[in-house]
Amino acid sequence: MLRRLMSFLPRLWANWITLLGSVVTTLSAFAIIIFAVLASFSTRSNPYSGIFAIVFLMLFIVGLLIIPVGFVVERIQQKRATASGVVHERDVIIKAFMAAVSNQRARRLMLFVGALTAVNVILISVGGVRAISYMDTPEFCGAACHTPMEPEWTAYHRSPHQKVQCVDCHIGPGAGALVEAKLNGMHQLFGVIFNNYHRPVPAPVAHMRANTETCEGCHARERFLGDSARLFPHYKPTKENTPAFNVMINHIGGLDTRTGKFTGIHSHLAPNHTVTYEYLDEKRTQIGKITVMEDGKVKTEYVLPGEEGKAKPLGTRSMECTDCHNRPTHKFDGTARQAVDKAMWNGELDSKQPYLAKVATEVLEKANIPREQADSFFRTEVLAAYGALDAKPVEADMNLAIAAITKIYARNVFPKMNVTWNTYPDRIGHYTEKDDELVGCLRCHDGKHEATLANGKTKKMDKSCDLCHATVESGVAPEKFEDPVKQMVGIPLD
Repeated sequence: MLRRLMSFLPRLWANWITLLGSVVTTLSAFAIIIFAVLASFSTRSNPYSGIFAIVFLMLFIVGLLIIPVGFVVERIQQKRATASGVVHERDVIIKAFMAAVSNQRARRLMLFVGALTAVNVILISVGGVRAISYMDTPEFCGAACHTPMEPEWTAYHRSPHQKVQCVDCHIGPGAGALVEAKLNGMHQLFGVIFNNYHRPVPAPVAHMRANTETCEGCHARERFLGDSARLFPHYKPTKENTPAFNVMINHIGGLDTRTGKFTGIHSHLAPNHTVTYEYLDEKRTQIGKITVMEDGKVKTEYVLPGEEGKAKPLGTRSMECTDCHNRPTHKFDGTARQAVDKAMWNGELDSKQPYLAKVATEVLEKANIPREQADSFFRTEVLAAYGALDAKPVEADMNLAIAAITKIYARNVFPKMNVTWNTYPDRIGHYTEKDDELVGCLRCHDGKHEATLANGKTKKMDKSCDLCHATVESGVAPEKFEDPVKQMVGIPLD
């Protein structure tokens, strides 16, 4: 048996075809075994490992198919050699192999080379697994292509999803999605190498996975959230940074177990309720016909009348979580004014410093300088701005304010990528400083879309503010809130 094996092995090296098949099959087999062993000890699944396992399995099968082809070629060559009286290469290899096997020193050398080969294959496979694991990390996604991804990488660290792996949302299940993602990654890599990429990087509006594969992996659509209080801090550009806060009760809703019905904002995604819309631009801010369906039947269709209704749609989409929650992870502060309001409310900027809301907003709005020059720029601008006012903070407070303004700038403005204020608007609300920009709910609830009812009358898409929220306080200093309101929004009681 051993002798037959010894005489068979040289046949695998008789020509380059069988040699190629043998090498491919052997290396693939080693890789499959090592991947299986490492996967059995891994505590977390890796979405990239599946595609590599499939690739190695396919290579293993291809190698097995190549070997018989080499045997056929070898037999044809042997017949030709016999007919011409020439010794075939296979016989020479077998004779040399048997002579080597019979020599103790040669056997030791062969075993040594074989052992080193096995060790090298193991090291390469382990290194490959480590490389695959690194490809699964947010650091690879955010830091490997530093300049293009710096804005999203910075925002990611400030988000509630900073512990969620990038691939969990951006790459779909299955080998097909992984292949597509990696091919796209290669295209992006060449773009970075040759400095040929979009500035800013376009938001992946058309390429995001369905919310059933992303959001709903953690967030249950049936969960009832009811009403939720939300505080909107604002500081007027006065010497006292006069606070004028708004408090809203958002009707988030969900499945109300008492009635068995979906209520509030989340009723848009009730299982028996489907909203489809035609979008007229790539960013989906201009909306055409809106169709509301219940239990698979059309309930209402809203269209734009007149000339607006004649616009040709680019496509039709069923409403999902990301149509409103379009920046759940990579969220920026929005406008400079919003950023200053947030920073004052959380104590990053001292609201007791005179004119700070005015000065900080103005210098941030006009700044568009390299990030490494931000500190010196804001120091010059802030000092100049206060020079024209009737009040000036002490030097220590001024230094703290300048440092805070620099940080606000650093997490929102990226000149190398042409990312500035509101480059990536958040569709969850409807606040905008541009009169002609449709955002959030107002894309559909614009008061223009109308439906023709069965009785011939028309009904406009409701634009009432009370659909989504109720106003509790508007333009009021927080110390004037009543105690129940303070408790709802987390303001300590006096």
